Amino acid sequence: MTGIRAFDLKILYASSLLFNMGAAVAGLSVTLYAIRLGASPLQLGLIGMIWPSAYTLSCLLSGRLADRFSGRVLPVTGTAIACASFYATSMTSTPVQIMMLVIPAGIGFALVWPPIEAWIAHLSTADNLRRNFGIFNISWCLGAAPGPLMAGIASDLNTSLSFGIGILLMAISGAMISTRRISIPRENPSPLSESQERSRKFLYLAWTANFATYFTLGIVRSLFPKLINQLGMGGATTGGLLSAVSFSQVIMFAILSSTSWWHHRIVPLVLSQVGVIASCLLIYLTSDFASFLPVMFLLGSAAGVVYFSSIYYSLDAPAGLGARSGLHEAIIGLGIVAGPLTGGVVAQRWTLRTPYLLSSLVLAASIVAVLILWNMNGSSRTSQTY
Repeated sequence: MTGIRAFDLKILYASSLLFNMGAAVAGLSVTLYAIRLGASPLQLGLIGMIWPSAYTLSCLLSGRLADRFSGRVLPVTGTAIACASFYATSMTSTPVQIMMLVIPAGIGFALVWPPIEAWIAHLSTADNLRRNFGIFNISWCLGAAPGPLMAGIASDLNTSLSFGIGILLMAISGAMISTRRISIPRENPSPLSESQERSRKFLYLAWTANFATYFTLGIVRSLFPKLINQLGMGGATTGGLLSAVSFSQVIMFAILSSTSWWHHRIVPLVLSQVGVIASCLLIYLTSDFASFLPVMFLLGSAAGVVYFSSIYYSLDAPAGLGARSGLHEAIIGLGIVAGPLTGGVVAQRWTLRTPYLLSSLVLAASIVAVLILWNMNGSSRTSQTY
């Protein structure tokens, strides 16, 4: 790897860490602010659904744009849009206004993540793809890990402070990317290698599992703070528990990036979904911080396996990396849309714990679908795919 490529990767890793830290702070700030404005569970679900809807639709376009345009325009533009959106949101006075003003944030995020993922893939070789995306995953997750805790503490002090920290961190990230013009080589697509062919067959399995996992994470991020608030715990406690999810993902990403034992195997993908189901059921039954904390670590670890599988299989390919990263992110967005929307309706009708039973059913259906898809790939099933 040339020195320029190595430096470009470092810039992408560092900016991803800062951007996602800012996004995590601003994202939880939106939820906590909405709760203070008296948002109902349904309104929280709608807020948690609206911006990912914009993100999902925009990712389908931004991924393809990343295959056509190299450089810094897309992520810098996206960062500016997201910062402006969160600043405007901090000025609102009703939950309905929040619903409208978070839409641009979703569009801005979509202009950041698929292009960055495509650039990292273009700057990688078959030998270091897993390592490079392992570092990327650790970077954005390290950024996300302290974000909710920072937001919770800052929000308890002053809502404007919480939003301001998130906006500042994202702005610094955009400024870092603006200093580089990342060059993407234009190469003719080559035939699929044996590993890439196997990744192609596992891709739809991973996407299915990732949708169900982010369906659950969407519910946790949008409705869990309301449950914690109802149990009498403050914003710092909420932030600390959500940060535990990201910290456990960091650990799992570090493990997965150091070994290939999980490549093209069905058991890790299925067991990780079982772990998410267990987390949902424990959230349904748990009522204190000491009990919630290990559940959040379990949730983050299991979700880390599914996410890494999805992004690895998406980008273990010779061409169309921007479009594939866009689809990977769009599926995440679709899960985050469906989870808060249906979870908010269920919570409004029954209790704030009921959405986790819904998540368990969705995850169980996903496991069945994954096993059916795997069974359909009969030619790819060997003793090495279990």
